[in-house]
Amino acid sequence: MSKHLITAIFVAALLGSCQPASEKQSPLFRLLSSKSTGITFANHLEETHEMNVIEYQDFYSGGGVSIGDIDNDGLADIFFTGNQVPARLYKNKGEMVFEDITSRAGLDHMGRGWYTGTTMIDLNNDGFLDIYISKSGMEAPDDRANLLYINDGTGRFTEQARAFGLNHKGFAVNAAFFDYDRDGDLDMYLVNQGPVKITSGDATALRHTPHHEAGDVLYEQIEGKFVDVSAKAGLHSSVIGFAHGVSVGDINNDGWDDIFVSNDFFEYDYLYLNNQNKTFTESIKKSMPHISYYSMGNDMADYNNDGLTDIVVVDMIAEGNRRLYANLGGMNANKFQNHLSNGLHYQYMFNMLHLNYGKDNFGEVGTMAGISRTDWSWAPLFADFDNDGWKDLYVTNGIRKDIRNMDWGDMYRQYLQMSGGKNIFSDAQWNMLLKAMPSEPVVNYMFEQGRPHL
Repeated sequence: MSKHLITAIFVAALLGSCQPASEKQSPLFRLLSSKSTGITFANHLEETHEMNVIEYQDFYSGGGVSIGDIDNDGLADIFFTGNQVPARLYKNKGEMVFEDITSRAGLDHMGRGWYTGTTMIDLNNDGFLDIYISKSGMEAPDDRANLLYINDGTGRFTEQARAFGLNHKGFAVNAAFFDYDRDGDLDMYLVNQGPVKITSGDATALRHTPHHEAGDVLYEQIEGKFVDVSAKAGLHSSVIGFAHGVSVGDINNDGWDDIFVSNDFFEYDYLYLNNQNKTFTESIKKSMPHISYYSMGNDMADYNNDGLTDIVVVDMIAEGNRRLYANLGGMNANKFQNHLSNGLHYQYMFNMLHLNYGKDNFGEVGTMAGISRTDWSWAPLFADFDNDGWKDLYVTNGIRKDIRNMDWGDMYRQYLQMSGGKNIFSDAQWNMLLKAMPSEPVVNYMFEQGRPHL
C-alpha cells in the first residue's frame, strides 16, 4: 500500500471522527401511568410466619401475564394472575386505555390458591381465546388444581378444567400448547416444580421415576379430552426437574415441534427432539456442550437470521464481583465433578445463548454476545423491538430479597442451631430473620443486536 494512500485513509478517519455527533434518538418505549391506562393490578406479597421465602423458596417467583384479543375486536387484552391477590382481566378500549372487566367476565371467584403462569389459547376451536391458569404453592392438592376458563363468545368465561382433563393438582409453573403430533388439535406441555429437596446423588435413580405432582406432563388431546402421555412419549416426569420455563419450536426444520425445558439447580435442561411418531428423544448432552446451572426462563428465535432456531437461557450470576461473592460465591470444583460423576452435564452459572449450527448441534456464544451476566434473571424475550430486521433481547430481572446472601445465610444457620436444627422460630425471630435479609434493586436488561452480535 502506498504512503499517499495510507495518509489519505488516516485523514479521512480523522475528519470522520471530528463530525458532530448525531442527534440523540428518541426512546423506543414510554412508561405509562396506571392513572392513564386504568391498569391498577399489583401482585402484592405479604410475608407471614407461615408463608415466606424461607418456608417456600418460590415465594418471589411471581404470577403470570397473558395477552390476547378475547373479544375479537382487534385489540389485545391483558390477564394477570396474583399469588396472594385476585386475578384481573383488562379489556383494551384503544389508545392504551383499559377497563377492568374481571367480574363481568365471570373471573372474580376463582377460589383460593397460589396462582402462577397463564396462557391464552383457543382450545375448542370456536374462534375465541380461552384462558388456562397454573397453580402451585403450599396449599392442599384441591387448592392447587389448575383452571381452564372457556370463552363463550359473549364476554363470559366458565371454568372447565376437569371436563377437559386439565385440572392437574401439582406444582405448576406454566403451560405451552402446541400440536406435537400434527393431528390438527392442540396438545399441552405442563411445567412443574418439585417441592422436595433432593441432592444430585439422587439424579440417576430418580430421573426415570415419574412423580404425579412435581414432574412435567405432556398431554395429548384425544377426542376433546387431554390424556397424560408423558411416559409413552419418552419424557422425564420426575421430582428432580424443577423447571422454570418451556419453549416450543422446530429446532431442526423437519416441520415438527420440538421442546426445550430449562431446569433450576443441578438437573440439566431437557432438549426434546420430535421423532414424528408421538415420541421424543432427549438430546441435551449430545446437542449442547454446556448449559446453565441455575436455569430460569428460556426463549427460542432465529436471532442471527440464518434460518435456524436458536435458544437463550437465563441464570442468576451478577454483573459485578461484589454482588456475585456476597450472594452466591463461585462454583465449587468438587461439587462440579460430583455432578458429572452422577450423570449430570457441564453446567455453569451464566446465561447461555445456544447458537444452532444445524443437524441438532449448538454452540454456546453467550459471553461473546455480551449477554452472559444479568444478575437474578427470570425470563428472556427475543423480539425485534426497533424494527431493523434483527432480534433484540429483553431480560426481566431482580428479586425482592437476596435469599442467597452469604452473611444472612450464616445468621440463619445460627438460628437453626439454636432451635435444634428445626425451622421453629418465634414471631420475633421470624421478623428478625426476614428483616435482616438484604435487598438491592436490580435493573432489567435490554440488548440491541448489532448484526449479528447482541
